[in-house]
Amino acid sequence: PPMDYAVAEVFRTPGYLTTTGFSTSGTLLAVDAKSIADVAWFRDDFADDLSIEELSSILLYGFLLTSYGDGGVTGGTPLRAVQETEAQGDVAAEDGIVLPPDAEKLTLWARSGGAAQGVGVWVRLRGAEGRVVDQWMEDLRNTEWTPLHLDLKPDGPPAGSRRNETHVSELKAPLEVISFSVRNRFRENEGGAIFLGRVEAVTPAVPGTDGSVLVQDFSTTSVSGPRYTEERSWRLIEDFRRPGLYSLETTPAAAQGTFGVTSRFSWAPGGTGRVGVRAGGPDLPIPALVSSQFLEVADARVGDVINVSMSSHSLSLQAAAELKYFPTLDPADRPFAIVDLSRFRQAGLRYSPLPPREANELWLSGGEVLRQAQDDSMEDGLVTALLEGEGITVRNVIRASDLVAERVEQPLVSAGWGALLVLLFIAVALASASGLLLFSHLDARERQTEFALLRTLGISRGQMQRIVWINLLLIVASGVALGSLLGWLIGASLLPLMEVVEEGGRATPSLVFTTDWNRLLVSYFILAVVAALCGLWVTWLTQKLQLQQVLRMGE
Repeated sequence: PPMDYAVAEVFRTPGYLTTTGFSTSGTLLAVDAKSIADVAWFRDDFADDLSIEELSSILLYGFLLTSYGDGGVTGGTPLRAVQETEAQGDVAAEDGIVLPPDAEKLTLWARSGGAAQGVGVWVRLRGAEGRVVDQWMEDLRNTEWTPLHLDLKPDGPPAGSRRNETHVSELKAPLEVISFSVRNRFRENEGGAIFLGRVEAVTPAVPGTDGSVLVQDFSTTSVSGPRYTEERSWRLIEDFRRPGLYSLETTPAAAQGTFGVTSRFSWAPGGTGRVGVRAGGPDLPIPALVSSQFLEVADARVGDVINVSMSSHSLSLQAAAELKYFPTLDPADRPFAIVDLSRFRQAGLRYSPLPPREANELWLSGGEVLRQAQDDSMEDGLVTALLEGEGITVRNVIRASDLVAERVEQPLVSAGWGALLVLLFIAVALASASGLLLFSHLDARERQTEFALLRTLGISRGQMQRIVWINLLLIVASGVALGSLLGWLIGASLLPLMEVVEEGGRATPSLVFTTDWNRLLVSYFILAVVAALCGLWVTWLTQKLQLQQVLRMGE
């Protein structure tokens, strides 16, 4: 049933910072920047007074926006040293060459250029529904121009394929060619080179032709397709951890009269990611929100580009803003970096040897139906049923309140301490009120002679009442101001001591001194009522003052 809940996809994976010969383990968190603000609990002091909406705009565009939301981009303000090189208006333009919808085969013309035996060519394809597969085409066996074919509409999965593995036969047309990669089945750590001629698609034959359609050649830097509004080129699949291992250059000498200008792709051993070429835009660093420990370990600052290694490939991140804390991440455990999930997926599509994986976490903020659950187990059951109804397998449900309970003990809100604090608050308020009453009574008794002398000097009753009220208001106002200041100073000085938990470490996130103005206004209101009663009482006493009797007593 429809529910007013919010969901954000999240992918959590380990990352490694390699500096000065040592590798430091960290956490890389890819979040849906467009929806994370709807589900994540955040305080502005976590990021130097930046809100979660402003951080989302940094992840999406690389800089702060003057407006954020459904209204779109209305302007941008650069954030510190972050360069405005990312495309505005969209997260990132997608890569790929669109094939004809009726394409039945894909052909890549290539020839060996000194590669060792056993080098095969693989192609990464993406369907219209967004699914990605890697398919082997053929091996390169000689130095002559050879067409490498791939059947785009096979009868079924190829022989020897694994169960539950996606194949090209399951993709929906039109397909897109994302990249070509090479693999040596016999010697993985050996370099080589190949020449690339052009990419063709075989469609149902038109009378008088063989059905071959030129999709893209390697003599130009532009990539055609309806998605692109600017020229894009064939580019290397970079390995940011070890740059300079691969080379791609155009050369007319290797065409041998078969093509115009071809490209030569060469590689050296030692890389960790995919080895090949892709069709798309430039390799720009991904804007990232990084922790202070992350910058310290990397010996970097905001605006610098930092390489982060994962198990299968590396990423180039640009530190766009510094964070102290972020939900589910503890900087005391390990440094962390946060990127946009769309950019992370695009990077995986470009550089990872395996197709990019889907999110492994869903952050959900419950709606009215979940809030009506009678207990935690019922709420967890509703969440599980909701997600499994969408075809999502739920392995574990983690509640935010449980995570907080694991980190922070709150003895003052359990075992009746809450009621005791309320009683203590009332007792303090009544004690303050009684103290004010007692002071007013004693002050009025001591100043009877002064009031009588003022009356004999010609002070009217109205002037006398104003003197009484001004005196009382000055005392109450100065007392409230000094008391509030002293309370703030005591609370701020005790806060660092209260941050220490039972294990001896600091609470995460750090405690912040806040003022509950609603409760404080209740105290002010009680004191104001008591002051008003005191003023009326002292005024009544001055009106009943017997001048002759007081002056005789004063003598």
